[in-house]
Amino acid sequence: MIISIPKLWAIRMLVGVCGVGLLAGCAGQIHNAPDMRVEGNRLMAMKDYQGAAGAFSQATRMDPRDYQSHYYLARCQEELKQYQLAFKSYRTALAISQTNDELGMRPKIIDSYASCVAQHDERDVELNGAEAEARANPTGDNHILLARTFRYRGDHDMAIRAYNQAALADAKSFAIHKEMGLYLLDTLGQTKEAELPLRKAYSLNSQDQEVQAALRRLNLVPAPSVKERDEAGRPMAPKGSLPEVNPLTPRPAGNAGINIRPPRD
Repeated sequence: MIISIPKLWAIRMLVGVCGVGLLAGCAGQIHNAPDMRVEGNRLMAMKDYQGAAGAFSQATRMDPRDYQSHYYLARCQEELKQYQLAFKSYRTALAISQTNDELGMRPKIIDSYASCVAQHDERDVELNGAEAEARANPTGDNHILLARTFRYRGDHDMAIRAYNQAALADAKSFAIHKEMGLYLLDTLGQTKEAELPLRKAYSLNSQDQEVQAALRRLNLVPAPSVKERDEAGRPMAPKGSLPEVNPLTPRPAGNAGINIRPPRD
């Protein structure tokens, strides 16, 4: 009988083998998806991925819209080397969080999914599906998923292409322009190419310290506002009483405290 089995081992056995339904009935404490998710997180922290997967699976049956449990289920399935199941769970978590992401988990889901695809999609079936989805539904998130997948694979040309598509699809996304600019600057050392997305990111959020620091490395001084590059780069001609002023201006070469990173090979 279960009474004769050590308590912790019994919990794991019931979660992993019986799909935690019996556990809920025996313990009398797990009545809903959030409680089951808590149990799954507890088992996951103990690296009991089989038991945690059972708990998260049960949580998704209790509440199919519980994208957190779909995400953590995918993480467990990845640890268990059940990659096809993990892909499916990641896709489900993404689909649900597209319209309901009150916790702001979507960027984390995209990143984990991209990493899983980059490492474990040996025949590119999942990647091809993601590319087809981006063509049919060209959103910023769909192209960011591709950009990160290519980054994890070390395919920088395809990553840049995907970032450009993401920026076109969602021109007002600060996160996309910042990520693209920092990737070009910090990872690839492409200072010239990094300037435009970083300028755009600054125009969308002038308070971000990482963007400010990146602009300083490009020998540009962040100011209270910024123009688009094509506007800021035009020769200024007076219109009315005052001419337009470019709020991002190069810092004089002799100023101290500037750390300009040379382009890397």
